[in-house]
Amino acid sequence: MPVKKRLANLVGKASALPARIRRLILERLDFERAKLEAENSILQAKVASLAGVVGELGVRYSESSREYEDKILKSHAAASLAGSDGPIRHPDSWVNFSDLSRIRDYKPTYRFDGPFVNGNHKFYSECPTGLMDIGFCINVGIDGFLSRADALKLYELAYFCEGEILELGTHKGLSTSILCQALSDARSRHFLETVDIDESANREARKNVKNRPGGQLARFNLIDATRFMDGLIGQNRKFALIFVDHWHGYQATYEAAQRSKKLLAPGGFVIFHDFNDPSNLDLQSDYGVYRAVIDSLIPDKDFEFYGIYGCCALFRKIS
Repeated sequence: MPVKKRLANLVGKASALPARIRRLILERLDFERAKLEAENSILQAKVASLAGVVGELGVRYSESSREYEDKILKSHAAASLAGSDGPIRHPDSWVNFSDLSRIRDYKPTYRFDGPFVNGNHKFYSECPTGLMDIGFCINVGIDGFLSRADALKLYELAYFCEGEILELGTHKGLSTSILCQALSDARSRHFLETVDIDESANREARKNVKNRPGGQLARFNLIDATRFMDGLIGQNRKFALIFVDHWHGYQATYEAAQRSKKLLAPGGFVIFHDFNDPSNLDLQSDYGVYRAVIDSLIPDKDFEFYGIYGCCALFRKIS
């Protein structure tokens, strides 16, 4: 029942009481009514102020992404003239803030004959989809939220990886299994460190990955991702590839991006899942991957944007 209606009911009930008591009750009710109206005015002012802040943030990030889009589009010509050596950049795949729903196709970062590295890589271009009734989610026997383009990019990056891999967000082992399979197919001697805080999902992930190709290359860690990265930094560990997919919030992503700067070896890649998720458009939601990456890596001259594939954004540490 609305507050005003409840107050009116109370006033009606008070009219049947003795005059002195009725007067005291009515004075108290008038006081509470005035108090509620004042609080309501303050609340409306705060909501209006918050709406203004949200609007300003939207303009800020939209302008930031437009400025960066102009920058990378200008660099696209230079990238296309850079010769045939080294990894391939796709600066023209940049997605502006207002276009985050545009899922990008897979394109190779490394140079190899044909459209796919091998048959196992090709599998992810035609594997079943529709897991959990989500049209784009691949369905390969392990729960997770990856598109075909996401899976293709993760496999390729791990296959050609020349060092250790760090995965933030094991979940139930879908991306873990893809990364391990690629390492196994490449006959790599490197390992995958994967971390998550969900004990139940982690137990399931261990079972899912154990009997998959390369499963023995995964090292499972049950700990907060930021704390784990801080520990790795303290050990002076270096990685050639970092996959960030533990949480889609701003703070968690920003902390991961900042720590990636110390954990990546020169030439290493960091790839952010959910970067191209349209949920980032709602500045009042808990999604903040796009904004966190904009704030952390875009201003850093040691990092270069390499491309967007599916809903993943790829950056490389160039020095």
